[in-house]
Amino acid sequence: MKKIWAKLNEEFAGIRFYEAAILLLVALTFIIIGSCADWSIANAVYHPDNAFGALFAYIGPYPAYVLFGATGVLFFINWKGAGPKDSRILAIICACIFPILAGALYGYETLNDAIANKYLAALTGVLAVGVGDIGFYFLARHADKNEAYQAGITFLFAAATVIVLVYLLKKAGLRPRFYWIEEQSNPQTYFRNWWDFDASVKENFAAANPTAYQDADFESWPSGHAALAGFTVLGVLLAKLNPKLKNKTTWLIVGSLIWTILVSAARVSDGHHFVSDVAFGAFFGTLFAMLVAYLVYLPAPKEDELNGEDATFKKSKPSSLAGKRFEKAQPQRRSYSPKHSYR
Repeated sequence: MKKIWAKLNEEFAGIRFYEAAILLLVALTFIIIGSCADWSIANAVYHPDNAFGALFAYIGPYPAYVLFGATGVLFFINWKGAGPKDSRILAIICACIFPILAGALYGYETLNDAIANKYLAALTGVLAVGVGDIGFYFLARHADKNEAYQAGITFLFAAATVIVLVYLLKKAGLRPRFYWIEEQSNPQTYFRNWWDFDASVKENFAAANPTAYQDADFESWPSGHAALAGFTVLGVLLAKLNPKLKNKTTWLIVGSLIWTILVSAARVSDGHHFVSDVAFGAFFGTLFAMLVAYLVYLPAPKEDELNGEDATFKKSKPSSLAGKRFEKAQPQRRSYSPKHSYR
């Protein structure tokens, strides 16, 4: 038992294994609950256009986009004051381009619901994420260069993985959103479980009503908002970038969990998702963020371990009878002194 606890108490990227297990178990619990009671829970809590749902619809993904944009900030910290002039120019470009990319995605995917003009929404997103990343820079500006590089790589690959994964699953699942179902004449006939992967609802409705729906009405599973909220577990890397946060890893993880629960509850309350949608989103966002962090921070083999492997290899050389006969058959070399040498 002590060995198991010691193993669970080990950490990767500042996350203890038991903390990672708790986060995933919470999401799995709600996946089971939602799979059994999605329809009844949605009916019980649905309040269209409520303030709680609207608020987190806009700010829910914001911390994740700030972390994604912080990739450029961390690369800038890594290259700042080091290397040739062209490297410093590249660092400045990265410090600008990643926040712009993350901000444009945030504006286009999230703020576009409130700002009709998509270009203005993207610009607003860039400004919002830019402010967040400026704050991130002041938190991490004294970070070790190697730590900054590792954290930047983690943010980059984790964000790309989560965003692409959720996008592909939404296009595969095509689950109707609850608010859309409620607008139909026979609502429950349009309900689909998350595992159905049934495109017939969208296809049949689109054929009969080509202008009465949007693609987003059939992208309920999994929740992108919950996935990006789960992604904020990587905020724990701030403890590696700022010495003042060194002993605050648990608080950062708890903060991520609370944020994910709030965002998920808000998305269910306004009918954009079912419980299983947000639970799967949180599960995927948390799992793949931690998986990328685990791989990036996987320790390299130590020199003594490599030497130990060499020694083991030498000891494990085959000692077959044929090998022994070969060794015995080798003629012994005779050493000649100069006076016995042949001319």
